[in-house]
Amino acid sequence: MKLDHSKEFQLDAITSTLSLFEGQIKPEESFVDYVDGVVPNMLTISKEEILKNLKSIQKQNSLPISEKLNGMDFSIEMETGTGKTYVYLRTIYELNEKYGFKKFIIIVPSVAIREGTKYNFENAKKDFSILYNNVPIEFKEFRSTKLSYVRQFCRNNKIDVMIITRDSFNKDSNIMNTVQRENGFYGKKPIELIQKTNPILILDEPQNLDTQISKMAIEKLCPSFTLRYSATHKDVYNFVYRLSPVDAYRKQLVKKIQVMAMRESEDPNSAYIELLEIKTGKKIQAKLKVIKKLKDSFSEAIITVSQKDDLVKKTQNPQYAGFKVKNIFKMTGRKLIQFTNGKEIEEGGKHGGSNEEIQREQIRETILSHLNKQKELKGKNIKVLSLFFIDKVANYRNNGPLMKIFDEEFTNLKRNFDDFKNFEAHQVRDSYFSESKTDKPLEGDSESFDRIMKNKSKLLSFEDSVSFIFSHSALREGWDNPNVFNICTLNQSVSKIKKRQEIGRGLRIPVNQDGEQIFDMQYPLTVIANESYSEYVKGLQSEYDKDYEYVGACPPIENKKDEVLIKINKNQLKNKQFLQLWDKISPKTKFFSEVNSDELIKECIKTINEVLDIDFGRRIIKDTINIDYDDKSSSIELTWTTVGGSDEPLETNYLIKNILFEISQKTTLTSKSIVKILLGINNLEQIFKSPQRFTSSIIEIIKNITNMHLIEHIDYFKINKNWSQSEFKDVPSVATTILNTTKSISDKIVYDSEFEKEIANILNEDERVKFYLKLPHWYKIETPVGTYNPDWAIVSEQVNPQGQLEQTCYFVVESKAKKRENLGENEQLKMKCGLKHYESLKVKYEIVKTIQKLEEIQRKGC
Repeated sequence: MKLDHSKEFQLDAITSTLSLFEGQIKPEESFVDYVDGVVPNMLTISKEEILKNLKSIQKQNSLPISEKLNGMDFSIEMETGTGKTYVYLRTIYELNEKYGFKKFIIIVPSVAIREGTKYNFENAKKDFSILYNNVPIEFKEFRSTKLSYVRQFCRNNKIDVMIITRDSFNKDSNIMNTVQRENGFYGKKPIELIQKTNPILILDEPQNLDTQISKMAIEKLCPSFTLRYSATHKDVYNFVYRLSPVDAYRKQLVKKIQVMAMRESEDPNSAYIELLEIKTGKKIQAKLKVIKKLKDSFSEAIITVSQKDDLVKKTQNPQYAGFKVKNIFKMTGRKLIQFTNGKEIEEGGKHGGSNEEIQREQIRETILSHLNKQKELKGKNIKVLSLFFIDKVANYRNNGPLMKIFDEEFTNLKRNFDDFKNFEAHQVRDSYFSESKTDKPLEGDSESFDRIMKNKSKLLSFEDSVSFIFSHSALREGWDNPNVFNICTLNQSVSKIKKRQEIGRGLRIPVNQDGEQIFDMQYPLTVIANESYSEYVKGLQSEYDKDYEYVGACPPIENKKDEVLIKINKNQLKNKQFLQLWDKISPKTKFFSEVNSDELIKECIKTINEVLDIDFGRRIIKDTINIDYDDKSSSIELTWTTVGGSDEPLETNYLIKNILFEISQKTTLTSKSIVKILLGINNLEQIFKSPQRFTSSIIEIIKNITNMHLIEHIDYFKINKNWSQSEFKDVPSVATTILNTTKSISDKIVYDSEFEKEIANILNEDERVKFYLKLPHWYKIETPVGTYNPDWAIVSEQVNPQGQLEQTCYFVVESKAKKRENLGENEQLKMKCGLKHYESLKVKYEIVKTIQKLEEIQRKGC
């Protein structure tokens, strides 16, 4: 299975990072320290220039502007599930290609993150090899038993990436920090050799590496600079890029979140106690959830108690007879309250109630949700996974109560689902638990470790029957799987895993059996929680608020109990108007475009001359330019004199061998056309200000103009394929923006804006409209700038004053309340393609910006 990569927002994050070092000189060959044979990174750009670049990037990315450089650490924030590992792996290749850097160390806080990084590299390696012309790279995990790798890392004259866990080097006793007489270290410490390389550090989840010990250990590596990647930075250093949770949700880069809440009802006849928190101050106190008499009724309440407090008096509830506080403890590893009747409750624990019954309901609902989702997604070749978080390993292992409950409920539910009825419970579940201090698998878990942590591809395959996973703190930050659709929280005491970390395990967009991400609908991640919906959402919102400086960082959280089913009316599938409309709009098309290359080149030259304006990264005086081109190779050779940092000029010869290759790789133009553009512009000398920025600006201009020319001359033709009616299916939705209808294929319409609501109301009420469709998410038209999904398809009948039918009209309508100038450029280009597509199908296509325009179309007919 090969996972698909490279999205626009990921490239934005990569470009932002690369732009920090505009002005850095890429050497012809790496400098070698012949004393120790070490190949180091060499940072030639000054901190003043980096700060200037940083401010420019922050302005472009709408981030707070740094007044000064906060060290040489740079923060990149990307929401969980949006591919930050892919981003920093590709950034390594880009930093090498553009600036010649070769030594990189990825530091991770846990085995889970280490294994995830290795897995991601293996899956992207082939793509990287193609993108970067088979540049040689060494990517290895540091192991204390193979110290010879450290020497190899330092001396290789190619890209070397070492991945290392925090605990491998942050203590003086680590082998990395001890003198070695063998393996070619000659009485030196391995870390001393690494220091000479001035490695570029990449910190994955740096908030877990911010202890004073870890900070000092990281500084000892003598990095050139450090890139910090996380969704939840504790401290932000020199902010470079942000993709927030709300950004990710709006761009449909992650699953939407549903919560199914399970909790027991209030029972005044039971002595229910939940220890929420132990607080220290002038005196130690405990915060409890109890059943308290309020006015004339009993209900849940939060009370604070101290030593010797009597719960009968505190609650006015006689069921608490005997519950007088004896002791409250808050010690390392133990937080509990003791009562005089001998009862003890740990922080997060409960007394009374029906905890096992709630857990059974949670497990049953998770299994049922899993089976139903698998039945729905089997046709899309997507395997569904469900993840259970527990707090006590003993409750699952060795036939513990949670394992028993799962096996019983699975056995009862499977018989109605063909894909599962022939499996026994033990064949579909697995677990992974680790020792908390070492992150090593518990005894007997090595096979599960390989399945869950190392070989995600197999776990994603239908060939592996396991699809339910039980874990605890081991599957926290760093482990996730794109096909986790259900997360069940069975924690009996206070979870060490925050809600954000829990849901992060299932936010990724799902993949099919070929590893391709499926974006055609925003699938839900269902969280089956052991608390009320309002409590869960409140707690999650609080965590987002702590992690972010601004309000509203939490994406919308849907209540599973509000879910309604938008049903397909099977009678409408036989409706004459629907069949005729579908016959007209269901054919698929391909596009072609004949572009006049001379006109395209002229416009590129004209635009580059008018708009290209590159800032100086440093003061550079041009000497010569040579552009060589023939059928076999092409290059641009630059020679300049550089002044910076001292009174003496620095003579530097700089050869850019792949500028034509890079532009041709990232545009659709041939090298010959690119050479014509470069020879035709009158501001080629701007390449001396910043070769990288010049190249990226040229690429952007060429891509935009090429897209406009392609679409200006585009034509569509029908192919022998149609969208199938079988794609119309019942769809569950928790949207509140729903209207009932009798004129469409489904019984309800989900609208996306107030303008769409107005249109739906008009279509429902207008007698001329006999049938309409809110075109489904899977109905997409291919364009040069991405797929296009129009809004409405309408069947309208025109009747003369005598009541006779004159004509039946078929329209496709795009509803846009925005003014044209407020629409994105790609959006406008897609609508132009939509017009051409429907012209090829002989169907009228209209853009509607007002209700009056819609009524005008209805009056005029077709």
